[in-house]
Amino acid sequence: MPPREIARPAEIVLVRSGDCAATQMPHGQEVRDKGMRGERSYEVELTEHGVDQAQAVGKYLAERSEPFDAIFASPWRRATHTLDLILEALSEDERTRLASEIRMDERLRDRDPGITAFLDREDIAQRYPEELRRLDLEGPYFYRPSGGESWADVTTRCFSIINTIFRDRWDQRVLVVTHGLVILSIRKILERLGHERLLEIVEYDLPLTCSVSRFEPLPGHAQSGRMAMVEWNHVPYGAEYDAHNVGLEQNSSMQGWRLHLT
Repeated sequence: MPPREIARPAEIVLVRSGDCAATQMPHGQEVRDKGMRGERSYEVELTEHGVDQAQAVGKYLAERSEPFDAIFASPWRRATHTLDLILEALSEDERTRLASEIRMDERLRDRDPGITAFLDREDIAQRYPEELRRLDLEGPYFYRPSGGESWADVTTRCFSIINTIFRDRWDQRVLVVTHGLVILSIRKILERLGHERLLEIVEYDLPLTCSVSRFEPLPGHAQSGRMAMVEWNHVPYGAEYDAHNVGLEQNSSMQGWRLHLT
């Protein structure tokens, strides 16, 4: 019996949500100064730069020759606002066609940092020294803060959303609007990367705010269902819309990295 081919989407395009206050806070003092600790993570809004970025990426995607068949997005405010601005750039006919094909999916939400939310390494050491000990022992990929998620947990739910896309959207072009850590997790799955390689990528190639990354079926690998990265971290806006700091939101607890990946 010949091996069974795995149906794959024709394309998966990943867009990171636009710049927001959380991505510009690599240090605890900045968080304190901006009053972020009283704000719910899922309600953090786009900055003015973030709005400009989302409008630019909307224009870029609207000029594509191939329209999308379906859209999946994180329900967190900075992602839904980014998606709203992308949709505004499309024609009215396109918005009408896509209206029933948009899914807000909790599996695409950002990492839950638990008690370490908006804390840097110094804050964690002062308030929760046992958490810091576990972080150093388990490492940034597998460490799960009390009440929160590890990066491995995020990857696990990304396996689920990828399975849904493969099952329901085969041979379709799919747009996913989500957060930086989720995009890295999806890349790990689609490229079959080990977590060590993922940690290396974090050091030099974080997904930029409102960046576009694209995956297509890898030729000759239908039996394994593999996809190939054909574009990574493309930024369809000029330097005037760059964020001052681009980190991994919701991950300030990780090994002294600037981890606020939105």
